Formats: sequence, C-alpha cells, structure tokens
Amino acid sequence: MGQGYPKPEPSESPKQWMDRCGWGFYTEPWLSNLAGWTEGQSQWRNFPREGTFDPGFLQSAYKLTYEGYGDPEWNDQYMMNGYDTWYTMSSIWRDKKGIFTPKTVLKSVPKPKSRSNTARKADKRGSLAAAKTTMISPPPYTGLPPAASCSVSASPTVPSIYPSLTEMIKTKPDPSDSTEGTTSASNVAAVWVAKPRGIEIIPPSPSVLKDLISLLPEVDKPLQFVDMLLRSSRHCQLIGADYRFILQIKMGLSYDDDEIIEKIPALDPKHDIVHTETVKEETDDKKTRTRIKTRLAWKDDQEELLIHLKQQLTKYIVPYLLV
Repeated sequence: MGQGYPKPEPSESPKQWMDRCGWGFYTEPWLSNLAGWTEGQSQWRNFPREGTFDPGFLQSAYKLTYEGYGDPEWNDQYMMNGYDTWYTMSSIWRDKKGIFTPKTVLKSVPKPKSRSNTARKADKRGSLAAAKTTMISPPPYTGLPPAASCSVSASPTVPSIYPSLTEMIKTKPDPSDSTEGTTSASNVAAVWVAKPRGIEIIPPSPSVLKDLISLLPEVDKPLQFVDMLLRSSRHCQLIGADYRFILQIKMGLSYDDDEIIEKIPALDPKHDIVHTETVKEETDDKKTRTRIKTRLAWKDDQEELLIHLKQQLTKYIVPYLLV
C-alpha cells in the first residue's frame, strides 16, 4: 500500500509528510481553516495545525466539512477535496508507520462522499452563521459569486466572450505542447515530477488547478493575490508555464504574455526546460559507469525562483492596476 510515497521520518509531522508527498495544496489553507475555526469553540477540540490522521479528528473534519458546522465562508469543494485526500492518505500513513488501528475505529471515520444537494448545506450553514454573527465578519462585496460555489470567472471588466476556466481546462493538454525541451512561451499547465530516470513534466490535475485558482482573490488586491498564489501553490510542484496560465485566467484580456516574461524574469520559459547531460562516475570497484542527469530550475532552484517571483509579480501588478 502507498507505493511511491516516502516513509514518514520519526520527527516529521503529518503536514510535513503530506507536503513531501506532493499534497501540499491540501495542507494549506485546509489545516488553517480547520484549526482557526475550532480554536476557542468549546464543542470542538482544537484541530492540530500540523495535521493529524487521528480517527477522532478526521470525524470532526468530516462534520465541519460535510455537515455544515464549519465556516460559511469556506470554499466547500476545496474543503471536501481536502478531506478526501487526508482520508485516503491516512491508511498509507498508518501502513508506513506500522500503526495498528482496530477495524471498529476505522469504520467510525466517515468515507468521503459527493455532495449533490449543496443548497441544503448552504441553508444549514446560513442558520448556524446567524447564531455566530459576533464571530464572523461579512466578506467585502466584490460583485463575484461566493467562494462556496467553487466557480471561477474572469474579472467583471472582461467581456463575456472570454472563455471560462472550465472550457480552458476541460481538455487534457496535448503532450506536444509541453515546455520540455523547448523555449516556447506556451501557457499549457504542467507540473514537474522527479522519477528514478530523471525529471518529467506532465499536466497537473485539472481539478487541483481549478481549486487553486478558485482560492485566489482578484488581482485588484495585489498583495493578497500574490501572497495567496505563492502560499497555495508552494507544494504543488508547478513551473513557470503554470503561473503564466493562472495569471492569464485571472487577468483576462489584459494579459500580455510577452510583457509578463519581460517584467517577471522568474517566469521566463527558459526556466521551464529540463536540461539533460551525460555524467560518467567511478564505482566502488573502480569501474566507470554512465548515467543521465537531469536538472530543472523549478525543482533545483525553487526557493530562489519563488522569492524572485513574489518580488517581481508584486512590482508588476501594482503599476498595472494604475494604468
């Protein structure tokens, strides 16, 4: 079970392990949402900010996510997808840690389920929210649909002829459009994956990409937009093509690919190329072996690129809003 996932280190928290497994998109802000909502409420145990696979806490997460006891301002689809991910990974965590849990306890943890009747959930949350008006501040009016609908649309200033996110990502990108081995400025979304034979770039899950974009505020709030973009994508293993794709969706017809690349060097397509070289090494028995070594800037220089991206993107968006 869980082949391909690393074994948790002795001092590693569930959040750190999930990040290392490539599920960082469902650690933040998923954990902070649960922790922030349960802190200070006597009927709930404080949900651990470092994450947990404890059956009792997973039961609480289910009730908060599916049964209307959580924050009415949460993105429902994102929280449900997050629960699905943590529920699935919990069995892998137990297996790799050698943790025995009785079947009766495991059966007490509700399985994820699809929610077709979201209206009933919204009504229940509305009644609960009314009793907590001293705790919840109403969100500022933006003219956009609420996050709970998990819909993403272009800026209100963009004509309706601009294609929706659903239309743009419903079809899996053609592998021939990959940025691997080319300097094309294509905005096809991609993700890097480290494999035994080297680094490969493949399309990410459309649902994960859609959830990520739905979490972002509009670009007319540049500081919040840049901060949320980097925090929510830090462990998604994206490359420059992905960030350009996201900016294209959020900026609509105002997006200019050439200008973005010029003003934000961190998003230059040259960083999206997988560089391959042949390396000769000497083995322990004094023999020489040849192996293929691959390098990708978004993997090997990720922290540095993200720092530059934050600075350059913020500097670019602020003047862009003043035009």
